[in-house]
Amino acid sequence: MNGHVRRCGGTPCVCQFISELEEEVGTYRKILLAGLVIVVVELVGAFASGSLALASDAGHVAIDLTVNGTALAIAARALRRLEPNPHIRFVGVCLQVVLLFVVAATIVFEAYGRIDSPREVKPWPLFVAAFIGLLGNAYQYRISGRAKNQMHRGIKVHIASDFAC
Repeated sequence: MNGHVRRCGGTPCVCQFISELEEEVGTYRKILLAGLVIVVVELVGAFASGSLALASDAGHVAIDLTVNGTALAIAARALRRLEPNPHIRFVGVCLQVVLLFVVAATIVFEAYGRIDSPREVKPWPLFVAAFIGLLGNAYQYRISGRAKNQMHRGIKVHIASDFAC
């Protein structure tokens, strides 16, 4: 069959679509894994340095992971040729909303506590964790490749804005 699947033969070739989906799933997995590393490094750096800014960025990255995880779930489902499930997006959005409120409430609570008793922020753990986070964003941007659809473009632009800030 020359590398083609049994049902292939139409125009456009089904094999090309499957190959693109496999690449998309792999890219989403790499972006998700890099995001998880960034969250862990930033949380460790936030606790080591006492930086609320670093902790809030870890929360931001965790919220971004729900977008990437949702995209991965949709692409993996399409790769297995299962029917689209509208609940995947709904669950992803619900996770984003819950995480957003938890992160915002945590930041407000911690910031209020620091008004009465300010804490020293240790610079070196902050700089190291922030630099590793920056490298993680650069890696995510690099592997996101050419934006092939609206979801890819959105993720790539968001990563670029994270990288720039």
